[in-house]
Amino acid sequence: MESITVKDYLNFANESDIKKIVKGETILFTDKIIKINRYGMSQERNILITNWGIYNLKKKCKKYNIINLKKIY
Repeated sequence: MESITVKDYLNFANESDIKKIVKGETILFTDKIIKINRYGMSQERNILITNWGIYNLKKKCKKYNIINLKKIY
């Protein structure tokens, strides 16, 4: 069995607001990304990947979108 290396660059595992969002999911990866919108403007986002889904967070946890991993497979 492979071991999974967790890369929590933003230290979200210790944030209480993030724990409320992920509700017991295992955080696998977090980092800052730059999103380019349809008008060509850049926007900073935080990406959070768990064992259940991918979260696109705006301003830590003010607004977020979730993609269920089952939709990707």
